[in-house]
Amino acid sequence: MAGDVEKALLSMETQLSHNHLYAWTAVHRLPMYDLIRDEPRFQAATAERERRISVQREKIEKMAAETQP
Repeated sequence: MAGDVEKALLSMETQLSHNHLYAWTAVHRLPMYDLIRDEPRFQAATAERERRISVQREKIEKMAAETQP
């Protein structure tokens, strides 16, 4: 991304559109993302990732509760 804010944001949004949520937090905490951390699109993508994980977590908890004897 080498300082290209648009390319960095597009990369994150593409990852999100493909539902690549794993290791997101670790990767996006790297110093190379410091330049875009305050960008509204970065924050929106991060919030959407958290929302999707929350939905997945709720589904897993529901499935686990339904399989309890």
